[in-house]
Amino acid sequence: MDKQSYEQLIELAREQELKKSQLIKRAIHEWMVFKREVLEENLIVIGKPLFRKLLDSINDEIISKLANFSAKNLELLLKFKIIEHDEKINLERFLESLMKAFGPSGYSWFTKIDYQVVDNNKIIIYGSHSINERFSLYIKILLKNIMKNLFKYEIDEENSSFSHNNIDFLFRPNSS
Repeated sequence: MDKQSYEQLIELAREQELKKSQLIKRAIHEWMVFKREVLEENLIVIGKPLFRKLLDSINDEIISKLANFSAKNLELLLKFKIIEHDEKINLERFLESLMKAFGPSGYSWFTKIDYQVVDNNKIIIYGSHSINERFSLYIKILLKNIMKNLFKYEIDEENSSFSHNNIDFLFRPNSS
């Protein structure tokens, strides 16, 4: 290991209060789990800078089409996973999985992402990221579709917002 990498290892181990060997074992394990998921799901992984450039180069209509396509694929993936385990799609379990997958311990799309259930079963999904406002729009459309199609929740446009690096979406059960 070169000197710079070794110094980074020492710093990370200190930050995470782990021994260097523990940090190395964790990194190898996380990489193997990640790689297995990518291979099993036949995914293509792109980095944030490339995704940011992609989103910057397309208009809102194309972002909407991309988000709709992504939502349909994610819905199918969820349904197949549920069928494999002979289970029902559960909103709370979905949200927990989403937070883990999109958050820092998953694919790291968000530096922070969480949700809250508030009065009358309304759900707030909020988070921060370092990509761009176009990404926030993409996530809004993606979540809007999934929440509507799988769980019959509608986004409350008046009480939802997003910015360059934050999302704050309120979903309510569909009354119809």
